[in-house]
Amino acid sequence: MDLVQESLIKLLLTHQLMDLLNQSPSPRIINVSSSAHYGREITFDDLNRNENYSGFRVYGETKLANVMFTYSLARKVKSTMTVNALHPGFVATGFASNNGFLYKIGMILMRPLQMSTKKGAKTQIYLASSPKVDNTTGKFFIKKKERSSSRYSNEKEHQKRLWDISEELTNL
Repeated sequence: MDLVQESLIKLLLTHQLMDLLNQSPSPRIINVSSSAHYGREITFDDLNRNENYSGFRVYGETKLANVMFTYSLARKVKSTMTVNALHPGFVATGFASNNGFLYKIGMILMRPLQMSTKKGAKTQIYLASSPKVDNTTGKFFIKKKERSSSRYSNEKEHQKRLWDISEELTNL
């Protein structure tokens, strides 16, 4: 999935669920991102990455877009709703195993460094259920701790531009 597809799906799904979420006394939206967003920028003039395509670059850009979407949405929703993003860690999910033989071998060799899916889900579960984050919104978490996301992800002009493009492409 590329940057445009992932951003549009996230926006449309969130839009479709908003009425239901607003019925909850303390709704929470949690976006899974990645530390792969650090050092990335959105190439607004080539969102489909028709030039200079790199799978890992696009992956990092989609995770950057997740963080930027989170921050934009956190400012737009009602005050009782929280919206946060997280990096789950290097989880054994089969990531990159469909990217060709070398990536598959690389991921097999890195298996000892990967955590279980149960351990990788801890931050999501924490953000979904802990009273400690009842009033925490528009933040980025790693290992159940608030962390700073990239400088680029925090620039409101970039967040707004991505949000506006996404709204335009989805006709919202």
